Amino acid sequence: MWGALEVEMEILVDFELRALMPPLTTAELEGLARQLVRDRGPRDPLVVWPQNNGQAILLDGHNRHEICRKRGLPYSTVELELQSREDAIIWICENQIARRNLNETQRAMVGFKMSTMKQGARTDLSPNGGRSQAHAANLVNVGERSIQRSGQS
Repeated sequence: MWGALEVEMEILVDFELRALMPPLTTAELEGLARQLVRDRGPRDPLVVWPQNNGQAILLDGHNRHEICRKRGLPYSTVELELQSREDAIIWICENQIARRNLNETQRAMVGFKMSTMKQGARTDLSPNGGRSQAHAANLVNVGERSIQRSGQS
């Protein structure tokens, strides 16, 4: 599942995947930038999902990646082998929710975004192509009604 990234790959930012999580506040971003400068780069590697074309989609570390690029700081990467975009979405949500202090409203918003994302020709998902609200609610640990209310705001 995990593997060190030995070959230099072009890292791509998928803005739909990045938008799954609420952005950091200005104060949080400034604090992260200070920490990265102080430590001369991030302690943890960025997590990427390698593609067959020599590129890799960034799954974890969007803020660290952006700060490091702007400031010329070094960073390392680690590959995560996944079977599908759906698996990538689930991994991002589970990873971020486990380590970020998202309140129930923020988790519901993440779940709503997940339930409205297009997934292609899948037939086991909701009619709009995203995962069902019940599935999304389970992934982000909120009630399905919270997901529905989030979509109304």
